[in-house]
Amino acid sequence: MPDTMDTPTLDVETGPGWRELLEALYEELEAARTREQTARERERFLERLLAEERRELQRWRGAGPAPPPRERSPLHAKILEVLATAPAGLTRPQVEAEVSTGQPLGHVLDGLARRKHITRLGKGVFALPHRPSPTDVPADATTPPRPLGHGHGHPRGGPP
Repeated sequence: MPDTMDTPTLDVETGPGWRELLEALYEELEAARTREQTARERERFLERLLAEERRELQRWRGAGPAPPPRERSPLHAKILEVLATAPAGLTRPQVEAEVSTGQPLGHVLDGLARRKHITRLGKGVFALPHRPSPTDVPADATTPPRPLGHGHGHPRGGPP
């Protein structure tokens, strides 16, 4: 059995660069903690996404009632704000740069488009859906209401 007195240890006299080694180990530890935190956040995000997809699938299959409308998440609200500033639409990388979450948003944008919160203008290009306003309809485009037949004359309400 080796004698513990003969085991070398790092100290000021025997270990040149021990401080640098210790600092490097602390930096590695901090980087590992950051990676772990990022992985936990990604896992929570994916779990929420999976739950949404399951609800969507159940709704499509008719397995249950549609869930009540939810409040917009802060991320969804930020994406909608960004798209509101660009009526011509933005690409996924442009949205990611503007929102600056550091995470890929392709699946989030696809989900918003699937639920009709945003419109897909092309491959990877998204915008807010066009909602016609009263100014979009020309004044002469309005048609008077058609009179109802009320059972008199022609069965479709026209002249006999």
